[in-house]
Amino acid sequence: MVAVEIQFTAGRYHANPWGRHVNEGSAEWPPSPWRFLRALVAVWRSRARNDEDVLRALVTRLAPSPSFGLSPVTTGHSRHYVPTGATTRLALDTFVSCPQGVTLRWAGVSLEEGEGRLLDELLSELTYFGRADSWCEARRCPHGGAAHAYPLEPGATHHGAAVTLLCAEPQVTLEQLELTPAQMRRKRYNRPPGSRWVTFALDPVEVTAVP
Repeated sequence: MVAVEIQFTAGRYHANPWGRHVNEGSAEWPPSPWRFLRALVAVWRSRARNDEDVLRALVTRLAPSPSFGLSPVTTGHSRHYVPTGATTRLALDTFVSCPQGVTLRWAGVSLEEGEGRLLDELLSELTYFGRADSWCEARRCPHGGAAHAYPLEPGATHHGAAVTLLCAEPQVTLEQLELTPAQMRRKRYNRPPGSRWVTFALDPVEVTAVP
């Protein structure tokens, strides 16, 4: 099993769901697995590393949709009036208040030594996740804890709460993960190549009393 814990140092996760306008006031939660893989690739590129073969292997290992360990959260927003010439334009910054962070867990996945070392190095250099004000600290943890959100098999029925997140296809490539929004708009893609929508069942998250 591979488990990654992400703590948001300001207690907030700022991210807009794929395909939703920022002023719709929607907040992505849990974080989409597609976003997580792109964040790892972005950190790797920023360091001009030369172990691309290990990165490709790591991406393949983590392409399956993970489950999530969650804690109670709330949502909020701030309103910003951006000057545009003689007028102003309203922009909403919607966020999730999550003091205890989130854990991503890939059950049944194991990493080779080089892949685990690369993942640890990338996580240690991941300073934000989501928008740039989602400051974070990330690390691998020995266990993922309880799963509060888990992917449903295609065609499976679920009678409780659920959320649909953007995930990677099993054979996603590094080139697909690095495709920019501008490139996708030019090609008129409605979602990134190599991605898929996955529905996650959401179990209730209990509030733990503080002694």
